[in-house]
Amino acid sequence: MAEVMRMMHGASVQGHSRAQLHLARLFMSGEGAPQSHSMAIMWICRAAEHGDLPAQFDLAVIHMDGFEGMKQDLVEAASWCR
Repeated sequence: MAEVMRMMHGASVQGHSRAQLHLARLFMSGEGAPQSHSMAIMWICRAAEHGDLPAQFDLAVIHMDGFEGMKQDLVEAASWCR
């Protein structure tokens, strides 16, 4: 699993949005990476900003629900549902 994490991180740093999303989900779940919601949100944001639709959906849900200390922001959530 360490090899997968290394490859995902390398591709994510290079700007590959789908790798960024997968890396975020690894951090979110704690499977194959130490669980870190702050790292997960950072990578989801990067993937969403690069146009990854599933990441944009995930980010909308995070804003809609208010997650890990983030305040609920329905306007921001709606902006990611375009």
